[in-house]
Amino acid sequence: MCGISGYFAYSALVEETKQLRAMNRAVAHRGPDGEGMAFIRSDGGAPPSLFLGDKTSMTPDLPEWRSDLRITHDLAFGHRRFAIIDLSPGGHQPFATNDGSLVLEFNGEIYNYLELREELRRAGRVFATRSDAEVLMHAYQQWGTECFAKLRGFWALALWDARRNALLLSRDRIGKAPLYYARQGGRLWWCSEIKGLQAAAVGCHAFPPRMEAVAQFIRAGLRDVGDETFFEGIRTFPRASYAWVKPDGSFVPQSFWSLPETRVSARDLGQRDAVEGLTARLQSAVQVRLRSDAPIGLELSGGLDSSALAALASEARGRVASSLEAFTVSFPGTAWDEAPYARQVASHLSGEVNLNELPPENSLVLEHLARFQTGMDEPFHSPNMILNQEIWRRMASLGIRVSLNGAGGDEVFAGYGSEYFGPYVRQLLVSGRLPQAWRELLRYSERKDNGVKPWLRELWLLLPDGWKQGIRSSGPSPENDPLRLNHASLPSASDSFAHRMLDHLTDFKMNYWLRSGNTSCMGVPMEVRLPLLDHEVVEWAGRLPADYLIRDGWLKWVLRKSMEPHLPVDVVWRKVKMGFPFPLRDWLLGSKRHFEMLKKGEDIPFLDRTKLFAHYEMLANHHTAYLWRCLSVLLWWEDLKKRSVK
Repeated sequence: MCGISGYFAYSALVEETKQLRAMNRAVAHRGPDGEGMAFIRSDGGAPPSLFLGDKTSMTPDLPEWRSDLRITHDLAFGHRRFAIIDLSPGGHQPFATNDGSLVLEFNGEIYNYLELREELRRAGRVFATRSDAEVLMHAYQQWGTECFAKLRGFWALALWDARRNALLLSRDRIGKAPLYYARQGGRLWWCSEIKGLQAAAVGCHAFPPRMEAVAQFIRAGLRDVGDETFFEGIRTFPRASYAWVKPDGSFVPQSFWSLPETRVSARDLGQRDAVEGLTARLQSAVQVRLRSDAPIGLELSGGLDSSALAALASEARGRVASSLEAFTVSFPGTAWDEAPYARQVASHLSGEVNLNELPPENSLVLEHLARFQTGMDEPFHSPNMILNQEIWRRMASLGIRVSLNGAGGDEVFAGYGSEYFGPYVRQLLVSGRLPQAWRELLRYSERKDNGVKPWLRELWLLLPDGWKQGIRSSGPSPENDPLRLNHASLPSASDSFAHRMLDHLTDFKMNYWLRSGNTSCMGVPMEVRLPLLDHEVVEWAGRLPADYLIRDGWLKWVLRKSMEPHLPVDVVWRKVKMGFPFPLRDWLLGSKRHFEMLKKGEDIPFLDRTKLFAHYEMLANHHTAYLWRCLSVLLWWEDLKKRSVK
């Protein structure tokens, strides 16, 4: 995983090279191992000018490159390398053919590069390196844009094809690798992070905050809906797409993959075949993600998803000299301590996993809050992301560069009770399956106790979202609401179970989880691999009958059945799910003095600072997440002001 940047000056040839270097420096944290740049004339007036070099620090000039260097060009590629596959200089980018007819920069990993390289060798292709970048280059030469359907992994790329006289952009199926773009000043700009676009000559002021994004985030926790961002004029290139850029800098994305939209019935696919098919795909997804020339670790919360990866990874590695290093956060003596489950998994795996327990150190959140916000570019949903990053920093301090992570399991296998259980039971009721609907309600695994209130909660889950909004507002009352923006539309996921699954795997959850997670982990940097979002796993799960996702009151039933032979029963059929939790309410109440630094300052168009702090305790107690989102937006606004001054 690396960082890419670049631009296409479609209005006129340019000579200055400092804009590209500024973009590269803005994302230098993503690639401490190498920096490269390429300057290209699309009219063929000169061969591409490439500059490649190892980096022992973030700032020294590249060999034979000066800040005042002038090269006539209209295309520029920038790359920062984080070496995972082929650690030699052979893996440096931008990657170019000997005759300069193809130039490639890409961020990501092609996990099946070994199989593809062998297939390409049989077709007559000759390789000079062991890098997946070269495999990707040859794959494009061999199959053109059809190569994307053959790739197993994640990527964001820019490729110049001189024979076609065209620039190609592409992004992976699920959208794990970010690719932001903007059109400004006669150029199409792109980068792995927003800060790279802001660092170019266009500057921060060129992309004002998008008020609708602020309102949607604070009111409903929505972020990155579709391909929008918090900035006017900055969007993300669509996932599962490629596009040829036209001479005027415009492009029309072409999709090369889509999520399954129909599910088979239980009559067409038996339970045993469903479970065995899933297990085989999970094993394969984990196995290819263990391919690395750099050390690999594992995040183990003790929940089902991360425990499944620990079991499958230990089995895939077989007998090796060292155990797999796993990391968890311990909250001793609290209700949200998952360390005992993580210990149980490590013990079950008989020494194949070495568990590292980290203390919560909530003080680290305040200590690193400003730095983290600067790195994120946009507001973020919870301060527990800072603790997650600290886990990656601890892993990196031990030399680990790759981490297996269980993210995506809830979206792929219907793991959120508040999101999926109600629509599923409604589906049963509408289809006339009343006995099964009643059975699911009786056996609902996430019921907290046997009193009356839990039943009311389940009946509440059955209501469509539109009805819930009419009954109860998700935010504070107008007299104590600090938000000044109430006119923005609030898109919502479908009330249909099948369509809600698709919505959350795209616009309403996955977009945000992947973008924010990538920016956070690459701030270390750490390459985080997500086997549960392998496209073969997603395709299989997306075709399974809904009855295999939620069954007998259990969410993620088919994943649980798949893991029964691999994990302790207490982990597989555990009812309470946390996943590196964070005591947000208590932390906010204890941190008010720290946040009061945000109380003073110039007036801002979307938040009333005075009202926010006048009702701070009430908001913390009754609208906890809402308060945090307001604070995150304030932190983001203050960071924007600092950048604009620079």
